[in-house]
Amino acid sequence: MGHGRASHLPQRGLKAARPQGTYLHTMCDRSHHVLQFVKFFKTSLLSHSGLPQIYLLYGEAGQSHDSFIKRLIVDKIKPYAASTKGELEGAVDHIPAHIDPVNELDDLKDNLRFSIFEKVASRYDPARMLASELCNHNKFKHYPFVVLQHNFEVADWDEGLRELVEWYLTTYWAEAASGGFPSQFLIFLNFIYPHGSQPLLSRFFKPKKFSKNSFNEFLLRIKDKVNELYPCLLFDELGYLNQKDVCRTLSYLGVHDEEECPEWLEELFRKKRGKVRMAEVERLLKSRINMGAAAY
Repeated sequence: MGHGRASHLPQRGLKAARPQGTYLHTMCDRSHHVLQFVKFFKTSLLSHSGLPQIYLLYGEAGQSHDSFIKRLIVDKIKPYAASTKGELEGAVDHIPAHIDPVNELDDLKDNLRFSIFEKVASRYDPARMLASELCNHNKFKHYPFVVLQHNFEVADWDEGLRELVEWYLTTYWAEAASGGFPSQFLIFLNFIYPHGSQPLLSRFFKPKKFSKNSFNEFLLRIKDKVNELYPCLLFDELGYLNQKDVCRTLSYLGVHDEEECPEWLEELFRKKRGKVRMAEVERLLKSRINMGAAAY
């Protein structure tokens, strides 16, 4: 089952201010992972001020890697920036950089760098797509935090992709290990592997059977290697949701006030035989929130 423990939420019957905004549906679970982030984020800001922070997030397709990062930005990073920096032009700049499917490692490296700088500015020197140039870019002078996000579909995990990730984290960003840049960079690498036995369309190399165990071993190795340069957090896997945790969180959010779980949620868990992915709950919850329902 997923790590959706909500033990740090208020006890039933204690009313808290209901979170508002577009991303309310992303808060139906993952409290365990949010707590992992907060502890690491704040500790690293004190112990390694100014150094990039690396976050490795992994799980099956449909476990909502993207919306989890958006939730962290809205619910944790922006409020922290506002509380410490006061009123600013912007608290956080979010750059989701896309990687095009190519086979050669050198091309992958170029695509990764271009994907970042294309999002940052229309004018830049292709010969100087360096981490230091990025960290010192004028675009970020009003942003205390910059969230850089990369998605990797790993259905066809390959040596080339391993080399790309290692190069990016231990070589490309190594020149930023001295710190001292105007903005604090938070770099998220989302690793999305196939759901069950149904493979995704590959972005990298020739298809082969995905080995979750060997992939997770790689994540552990790269985490230790990166930690020698700057702080790196390997999240627990984004797994299937726990029905009781989701029900309790919906009550905390104020979208379900009854003791029993809402009928639509119970039906979903029955239909999926307990193997419910985050995206499935988010989709149903978002539609109900948009309809303005007070209780389900």
